[in-house]
Amino acid sequence: MMNAPMKTPVTQGQASLAATVAATQAAVHTTATEKAQAKPYNTPKPVKFFDSFLDTVVVAIIMFMLVFSAYAMWDTDQMHAGAMSDQYSVYNPAEDPLTFEELRAINPDVFGWITVYGTLIDFPLLQGENNSRYLNHNAKGEFSLAGAIFLDHANDRNFTDFNSIIHGHHMDQGAKFGNIDLFTDFEFFESRKYGNLFFNDKDHGLEFFALVETSGYDWQIFNPAVTGRENQEAYLERIEYLARHSRDIGVTIDDRIVLLATCTNEFTNGRHLLVAKLHDTPFPNPFGDEEAAERAQQSFIDGEILPILRQICFPALLIAAILVLAYWAIQKRRRWSVEDKWSMIEANPELLAKLEKEGLGVKKPGKSGSVKKPASPKQPVMPPAAQKAPTPSTISPLSPRTAAPLTAQTIPTPGRAVPFSTGAMGMTGTAQTTFMPPKN
Repeated sequence: MMNAPMKTPVTQGQASLAATVAATQAAVHTTATEKAQAKPYNTPKPVKFFDSFLDTVVVAIIMFMLVFSAYAMWDTDQMHAGAMSDQYSVYNPAEDPLTFEELRAINPDVFGWITVYGTLIDFPLLQGENNSRYLNHNAKGEFSLAGAIFLDHANDRNFTDFNSIIHGHHMDQGAKFGNIDLFTDFEFFESRKYGNLFFNDKDHGLEFFALVETSGYDWQIFNPAVTGRENQEAYLERIEYLARHSRDIGVTIDDRIVLLATCTNEFTNGRHLLVAKLHDTPFPNPFGDEEAAERAQQSFIDGEILPILRQICFPALLIAAILVLAYWAIQKRRRWSVEDKWSMIEANPELLAKLEKEGLGVKKPGKSGSVKKPASPKQPVMPPAAQKAPTPSTISPLSPRTAAPLTAQTIPTPGRAVPFSTGAMGMTGTAQTTFMPPKN
């Protein structure tokens, strides 16, 4: 019969050590319990669908804006290219009357040519059955948003009326009647006094004497072929009243006046009208080579620089659109792939536990679609009693997670083998513990 082991009294240091181990095991057990009870967060399907739909809509809008911008640049460039006077310089009767006849053969509505010296206004002159036709058709009769320069349909082509109104769009880069705005500068107005009007196979002089600012609804000004001396007097007074700049050249109701009308953005539905007195004899061009140089420079811009910009900008916008689409597709596919893997891990608790056990813990992917690496587990905070535990003692390096709870009644005696078990790792064995006897 075996003798029962003798119980040794528990010292204060042994009791303190037991309390420390018990507190550590309790903290670890609480953390493990919280982890076991924590449920992984699953994004609801409606939220996933809305998120995917929103991404698709945003990318579609960006793609549309890029493609539309490329088209708008191309369309604007084409419109301006067709509106510049250089497009018709080959038909100018001052250069070759035969080519002007060729243009008239293409479009019988062409009957003259108008030029304002010192500007880019140098276009064929047309007249349609109404004032709408050549708002969106060019001198060749082709559809064009730039339109053409045309005489009011109520006027006579022979310019026998007291007042004749010539209409034209105001466009950027000096196209059509875009240079009329330059006459708002007084010095420019003073330096550009003459122009030329070709009709009935003959040149006629234009002498400018006023720049009028008014509304497009001003029926008193936009009233072609005014008759009656009183009405004509009132018309001249109206021009003088509305003139921003003017000069006295002795205009009377016995003269014929020509008004070049275009729109302006200085005020709502605004109009600028450059008013000239028509002479039977032409004026020489005071600018000569200077004007030719300006036209050559504009021709260089239209013929050399703009095509280069088209070759660079349009492909760049299209490439940007393709890159945006490719980036979106890659990110979307990568995100779906990560979320699918996470769903597979969530559906397999054993796999998740194994990954955590091997130190490969994973967390749910964030918005960017990447898997976040978990932070290192925090060490449990030791109670104050542990800080006061006796230092000259040595215990077995058992894992706090798997060591069996110790109490004051089960404190081993010095030199006694203590069984232990690490159930999580499937290991058993014994550990030798030694305690230094307290000093009396």
